[in-house]
Amino acid sequence: MRKALIYLNIILLICSCKNDDDQKQIETEEFNIRINSQINIPPEDSDFFVATIDTGNKQVFEYNFDSPSDPQIADSGFSEIIIFEIQSDIEEFNLKNEELNNINAFYRAICFCPNTESVRISEGTISGKKINSTSWTIQIDVKIDLDSKNIDSTIIDKKITHIFTKI
Repeated sequence: MRKALIYLNIILLICSCKNDDDQKQIETEEFNIRINSQINIPPEDSDFFVATIDTGNKQVFEYNFDSPSDPQIADSGFSEIIIFEIQSDIEEFNLKNEELNNINAFYRAICFCPNTESVRISEGTISGKKINSTSWTIQIDVKIDLDSKNIDSTIIDKKITHIFTKI
């Protein structure tokens, strides 16, 4: 009887170690172009400043990175978004520093972080060239100041070169 209980405990231990939560979490990246869209910018004094994509007459480029949360680690998920817009008739552009304000370039981290609001990108370069009617080559090389009002602010360097496609 004692041996049977020991074997039963061993079998239960082995079976309980394998479950769906043990599957490897997969990070994803998306590189999208939204036509007939524009970036909606809330007032600067909003309680929660988040730039969003709405219907409009421009093209909005959207980079999404998602690292799913680990069920065994509290508050472990992380996502980030970079968005910017250009006029629909442009076929090539190269913008630097304060010129990035002209394309409403924003970064947003979604995580268990102090700042999850949209942050205006105003340092670095974003360039693009139209490949065909559905694709662009986009290069992003920017620095994002997560809290420009704080002397100890965190600066994020983002470098992305990829083909963005219309969805």
